[in-house]
Amino acid sequence: MLVLPLLNEVVIRATNIFRGLSEELIAALAQIKDLKVIGRSSSFSLQSRKEEPKTIGEKLGVSTLLEGTVRKQGDKVRIVAELIKASDGRSCGREFLIVNLRTSSQFKLKSLSLLLHH
Repeated sequence: MLVLPLLNEVVIRATNIFRGLSEELIAALAQIKDLKVIGRSSSFSLQSRKEEPKTIGEKLGVSTLLEGTVRKQGDKVRIVAELIKASDGRSCGREFLIVNLRTSSQFKLKSLSLLLHH
């Protein structure tokens, strides 16, 4: 699986939040047994997303891509994550998470983990 960098849908000063969330997502998914997750260097090299999912999948040897967006709303961040089948670009499912930046000390993946196990 390749986790593409989350896209920032709102221009804000704290753009490091989005890079950090992408890194946290990669690290958390890498903890799932039997899930091959491509490292952050390869992931962040594809930030422009100009290539088709099939090309990316073939290049990195992955069958699934995870892409998403991030929107900051006050003290909360809304993350929408979508699993994409690399072979044909079709969606395998979509979930969203809301993280409170003031109270969340750790990235929570409960909803996304459910999506991965479908």
